[in-house]
Amino acid sequence: MTDLADDPYMTTAEVAVRLRMTEGGLRWWRHVGRGPRSSKNGRRTLYRTSAVDAWERRNDAETGRGETPQAQAS
Repeated sequence: MTDLADDPYMTTAEVAVRLRMTEGGLRWWRHVGRGPRSSKNGRRTLYRTSAVDAWERRNDAETGRGETPQAQAS
């Protein structure tokens, strides 16, 4: 498990830039239950870096096209 001190929070703006989308689009994903896991700290919505990393890996595995890494190695 990741040490929380080594797993900083990201803001909605930071995650939106990382995912190359608008903040509004990221808010919509959160509303409909899509996108990285988030939590509230007062009025702020924050994302753990590890949650964004994990979501990106899952999303890539589920929606990726082309050869899989295993197929390339064969």
